[in-house]
Amino acid sequence: MRTRTALLLQLTSGLRTNECAQLRIEYFDFNSSPIKLRLPGEITKSKEARITFITEECGRALKEFLGERTTGFVFPKKNGKGHADSKQLAEQVTSLLKRTDLRVKMSPESPCYALHPHTFRKFFHTKLESVGVPKSAVDQMVGHAPDMDGQSYIRYTEEQLAQFYASHEDALTFLSANNRGLKEKVKDQTQEIKELQERLAKLETIYTEKIKIKS
Repeated sequence: MRTRTALLLQLTSGLRTNECAQLRIEYFDFNSSPIKLRLPGEITKSKEARITFITEECGRALKEFLGERTTGFVFPKKNGKGHADSKQLAEQVTSLLKRTDLRVKMSPESPCYALHPHTFRKFFHTKLESVGVPKSAVDQMVGHAPDMDGQSYIRYTEEQLAQFYASHEDALTFLSANNRGLKEKVKDQTQEIKELQERLAKLETIYTEKIKIKS
């Protein structure tokens, strides 16, 4: 559960592994929608505070992992003193990828793997851009330095970033995708049945009226 939570946190928020290891429960606003993650400058690479978000799916996994804990490090050391080692956390996530057959190489000859902890930020960035979120907004969420193209100098408000994220949260939802799709299909079929019942009721009414006229 610990490793799955770390994996989802990085995939759905654009966190660096080192930032993920230092997360505190207090950084999360579970009452906001989408769930807000406020990173203080002391744990970011740029030393600047920033805001990003996590999906509802990730939020459920995180709450399940935390249990009754409401303060302290999300990933504490086993002895309870300090936060988890980022290298060790990355190794645990890599081990999970291996066990789920997601640890594949870019090509048979390549020494590089297509999916590993260092590619999660790129995945997050590419995925949101591909569904229409402005590059400058994604840069702001992942903490990228502004590009020289001018667009990345645009700064968005928390509300604007939240709206971008919420509108495309499905693109970052993995484990619940099939369940949600099934629910939509059931909803559609239920509506079709309801419409069919209404049509049958009208036909019965018309048929009954015709019989009365003839008699």
